[in-house]
Amino acid sequence: TLFDPDDLNDIFSKTGGRNSSNPEDSPESRRKRVLGNLIFFLVVIVLVGILAWIFLSMKKDGGFGGTSDETVVAQPETIAPFALYYLQEKVTPDSIFRISVLLENNDMKVTLDEPANNRHWEGSYSNVSEDLVRRMKDEFVESNFFDLDEAKYGSSTGDEERQVVRLMVSNGNNFRDIVVNGRNNAPRSFEKAESVVLDTLLQDPKYNLGILSRPVKEILDDANNALVRAEQEFASYKTEPSNLYRAIIDYQIALDRYSLFDPKPKQWNTARKGFSEASALRNELKEEAQKNIQILVKRKMFAEALRECKRILQY
Repeated sequence: TLFDPDDLNDIFSKTGGRNSSNPEDSPESRRKRVLGNLIFFLVVIVLVGILAWIFLSMKKDGGFGGTSDETVVAQPETIAPFALYYLQEKVTPDSIFRISVLLENNDMKVTLDEPANNRHWEGSYSNVSEDLVRRMKDEFVESNFFDLDEAKYGSSTGDEERQVVRLMVSNGNNFRDIVVNGRNNAPRSFEKAESVVLDTLLQDPKYNLGILSRPVKEILDDANNALVRAEQEFASYKTEPSNLYRAIIDYQIALDRYSLFDPKPKQWNTARKGFSEASALRNELKEEAQKNIQILVKRKMFAEALRECKRILQY
């Protein structure tokens, strides 16, 4: 056998319990055999202890179908990013006006369509500022838009003239998708929320898109007046240097207004040509002045260099 009980007696007995005349039963042989058996016995005990510890640990953790006593850590709740979609559509017997705004992941796309007046325009804007988004979030909450409990206000009719406005906003755990048929049916909270799109967002100085909802005649009048001013300013820049910069600004205003139409009015070509020529002239004057200033500084003519700086700043 692997383990002989008599060997244990040999450990504690001075004389031993076996006949020592057999060479294999010599004291040295018995000590080796006893030592081997003890080592084996200890290994078995250690293995049993390890298996028992593994079993108890797995049972505690539910590894054998049991339940764990440890508290399950809740996963953080996923919060939807801020996003909005706005649609305004007016239908009359003679025309269709449609404007839409989509904002998600801080990217914005604005579309305008009015076929009867040759208006079609699309604009894409990336990296809408976090400050603007934060202001819009606060204003949507203050408008009580998320407290509206109906998805639709007013009803579609068979009238030849109708107006539909839709506003969908996702802000964290808040979400509403509201459709209003007819301006008179819009709740006050919806009107406040709509102003966040039309005023806070579209009329932000970075985009200045409030003009999109203005009547066609007003837009064309603005464009034509800006073009007239630009032509006059460009023609008089030599006597009034600051008029060159004003001309560039007014040419740009005219271009922005004309670009809302498709096909573009013929004045658009005039505005584009004037803008290009005025911008090129201003750049040329600035480069020439910079060279003059460098020469004057090298010659240590600092007073003249300062005057040249002041002169070029007028443009």
